[in-house]
Amino acid sequence: YFGMLVFSMLYPQTRRRVRTAWKNQSINTWTSYMGVGRFTQINSMLHFNNNNDDEGDTRDSLHKIRPLLQILKKTLGRYAVLGTEFSFDEATMACFSRYACGLLCFNPQKPTGKFHFKLYMLCCATTNLVVKIRIHTKDYSDMDYTSEEFEREQVTKTDKLTSEMCNILHGSGAVVNMDNY
Repeated sequence: YFGMLVFSMLYPQTRRRVRTAWKNQSINTWTSYMGVGRFTQINSMLHFNNNNDDEGDTRDSLHKIRPLLQILKKTLGRYAVLGTEFSFDEATMACFSRYACGLLCFNPQKPTGKFHFKLYMLCCATTNLVVKIRIHTKDYSDMDYTSEEFEREQVTKTDKLTSEMCNILHGSGAVVNMDNY
């Protein structure tokens, strides 16, 4: 299941849902490993957090995936030999769902969708691995700081994000390449 999701992410078919891949199995050979019914069943039942926790749902826009996100953040880049050159940039993924209002950004210049998710990633240039990740949310629930800290420190949100993402490289002599930061 997760392999199919990764494959469909790496080789996207613009303006098509993942479920439509089973219509053309000669192009999407990975669909022979699992039927569309089983895929949609897993997709509808897969949960990483308690659905009955209304309090967490109101204060954290990433509540549904928080346990998975915490595991990813702890383990990304931990077991790899990383190089000395890194890249820090944002990535966007088009979203056509109406359920992700707290996570969506609007950009009229995007050709594949005006609404999208925005991820900030620190990647190793040698191994092509993601070392650190942050998901953009309107309530800043994926950041390690609050809006009160911005006001106290007189630091912009972009400066704080950049500092937080690159703090694991402080004092290592690594080079971080970035744009617009």
